[in-house]
Amino acid sequence: MHAVGSAVPSIVLLFVILSLLVILFGAMMFYIETLFCELDQDTLKYVYTTGDNAGEETLYQNIPASMWWAIVTVTTVRKTSDSG
Repeated sequence: MHAVGSAVPSIVLLFVILSLLVILFGAMMFYIETLFCELDQDTLKYVYTTGDNAGEETLYQNIPASMWWAIVTVTTVRKTSDSG
């Protein structure tokens, strides 16, 4: 039990750093995505204006949605296969 108690400051620091990174990258991704979008006045959603996705809504409609993207990206573990 003493080992768990001594690890609490490290775990708190881990969550603080992860929280800051999620906020930073979520906000950054939202603002980068909106550079290529315009706000549709009818639906109040961001829509791509250029490229292959022109006319489609972006997945990053607000900063909390972009933060969700950051959380999923940080916590996703992918299995790679070594076929060689």
